[in-house]
Amino acid sequence: MLQREIDVFLLLCFVTAALAQNQGCIAGNTTMKFKPEKLIGKEVISYRWSVYKGMDLFIRYAMFEPNVSADLIIYNDDIFHHHDRIFHSPDEPATLYLTNLRKSDEGYYVFYAQTCLTFDDSNCQNDVYEYLTIKAFAEDQVSECVAGNVTMEFKPDILKDEEVKSYTWIWDQGHESFHMFAKFEPNVSTDLITYFEDFHRLTGRIFHNPKEPTTINITDLRESDEAKYYLEIRYANFENYTGYNIYLRVKGVCFDDPVEIKGCNVTTCYTGEHGILKIPSDLTEVVNGLKLVKVCDESASGKYSCCNAAGTCQEQVFKVIGSTVIITTLIIVLVIAVAVGVTTGVLLFLKKRREVPGFKQ
Repeated sequence: MLQREIDVFLLLCFVTAALAQNQGCIAGNTTMKFKPEKLIGKEVISYRWSVYKGMDLFIRYAMFEPNVSADLIIYNDDIFHHHDRIFHSPDEPATLYLTNLRKSDEGYYVFYAQTCLTFDDSNCQNDVYEYLTIKAFAEDQVSECVAGNVTMEFKPDILKDEEVKSYTWIWDQGHESFHMFAKFEPNVSTDLITYFEDFHRLTGRIFHNPKEPTTINITDLRESDEAKYYLEIRYANFENYTGYNIYLRVKGVCFDDPVEIKGCNVTTCYTGEHGILKIPSDLTEVVNGLKLVKVCDESASGKYSCCNAAGTCQEQVFKVIGSTVIITTLIIVLVIAVAVGVTTGVLLFLKKRREVPGFKQ
């Protein structure tokens, strides 16, 4: 056996101090840069990459033989579908560039360098290898009401010693539908650039503050805004990038419990376009987006229903105490207070009389 492949694991989202880490965003790119120190000063016969697929199964991924050809040899494309997505430069023999990332690209990878033709040569080492972990981005979830506003605070681990070149947001609605919809380049302009308006329709509804570069605000939410949003941070002098994911969930109808403000019951009905508000006496009001519901009179008390165009409804009961009830209650309280006061006064008077010398009951 002239050569030995030591194929070890590369695990999604598993962080170990002994392993290098890479990060990639779906539809984005990643650089797998292996840096084995044992290769310094050695002639390498071949550079090899494999992927661990579980159950002790290692599948060959790619190989580069510098003394044979400048081309990278691709293996098992029927499994990885990477022949037109993987790039390699002979000047960086231990580095692979993978583009248009897919969920299936996540896994354990290994780099192995063959430095000897045979195992009989005791002066060289034939098993130079290194592990590399592709780590999925951190993820968060935000839930807001249709027709409302949302602030999405992305919290990536930005490299402290690197200058940020750009912040790019990618919109993913599933089914391999990915679109870059916004970009901010701090060294170019303070403005947020938007793209592909036909897909996301965020123009006029998306806002960005350059002082908070990783945060975006979306107003007048629509159910079509529900998606996974990726932030990709590129650096000026660093090949790799940092990212963060937020899944935005848009609730089709919202009708929170009313709160009392200055004697009135107040809340907001969120329905989006073509909604309705059902009020007592079987009446309805049109809601286009959202509507403030304020009930201040006892005659308007009752059950209210907030419904969107799809017919999904939420109900709330509004109760306002009428002025007659309030006056009656105040009179009763006043009478009780007077009675208590008179009784207390009489008792104090009798107590003092008993304390007077010569007083006989």
